[in-house]
Amino acid sequence: MNNTQHTPGPWVAEESDGNLAKVSYTGTGLRSVIARLHENSLCNEHTGSVNANAHLIAAAPAMYEALVETMKVLRSLRDNKEEWYTLVTPELLTAWDKNKAALAQAEGRDK
Repeated sequence: MNNTQHTPGPWVAEESDGNLAKVSYTGTGLRSVIARLHENSLCNEHTGSVNANAHLIAAAPAMYEALVETMKVLRSLRDNKEEWYTLVTPELLTAWDKNKAALAQAEGRDK
């Protein structure tokens, strides 16, 4: 796991009043733009969505690390078969599958 080659966090959203927002890397103390987002009327975006999208993208490194840690815990539970079988529920299996798929997407590989 953790096969991504993305720019590490932290990333920050830089909001704008207009139709442009940026996501920047700030780990070196200097801001380096990772992405520029524009509102797009063809996507039926409403005013302010460009800033919301920037915040979501800026959270990606932290969300990725949270998923990695969650999968470590779930794998540890799974490896302890006795405890796993007392905890397994349809909701837990769904969460497992969703986490696995999200990590695969983030790492650029198949599920």
